[in-house]
Amino acid sequence: MPSLKQKCAEWYKNAADNEKELLQTILAYEKEYFDDMTFKPDSIMSPFVKYPVQDNNGVVSFNNFALPPDLSSISHMNCRFYIGNIEKDFTAGAWNKKEKTLTILPEYSKDKVTILHEMIHIYESALDKYIPSLRDALTLTLYVNIKDTLPDIDARLITRTNFWVADSIIEIGGSHGVLFFLKSIDLDLRCGYELGTVFRYAKEE
Repeated sequence: MPSLKQKCAEWYKNAADNEKELLQTILAYEKEYFDDMTFKPDSIMSPFVKYPVQDNNGVVSFNNFALPPDLSSISHMNCRFYIGNIEKDFTAGAWNKKEKTLTILPEYSKDKVTILHEMIHIYESALDKYIPSLRDALTLTLYVNIKDTLPDIDARLITRTNFWVADSIIEIGGSHGVLFFLKSIDLDLRCGYELGTVFRYAKEE
């Protein structure tokens, strides 16, 4: 059975032009909007990815932790990207965590909101392989950063984590937890969207 790396290489060899274009769009959005979820040293995650080092003269400098490559970029995750049909008729995109495949309906293949929504799923799935403190640090930092701009984020989070609301969302569209919610709000604010746009995206209500 071929490995995910082999599958990814085969995909790239045979991918349609619009699928390769989708990959390039995703990498461009990663650079612009996901420096936090890729733990870049100059992002809001800086305090968590650097550690102090003191030389013999007592001078302190900071080094970057060597995080796993697949946390630093989608380009290291062996993902495959398809533009085609999806079994579920209420969604515009579908991320398969096990196979690391993203499929987007043709009519949404250039829709920025749909792509951003699915990208959050991809980065979250990469985080799931590592120690919980990485997710905790990212969640906390996003919350603190958003609260400066959106004072009612607490009320929004309480509503979002209501058991009935959370279960309803899972039943309709799968897992969209607190980290997903916070990052979607962050993207709404960065892109100038109405709050809730990235969370609900495209065909979702």
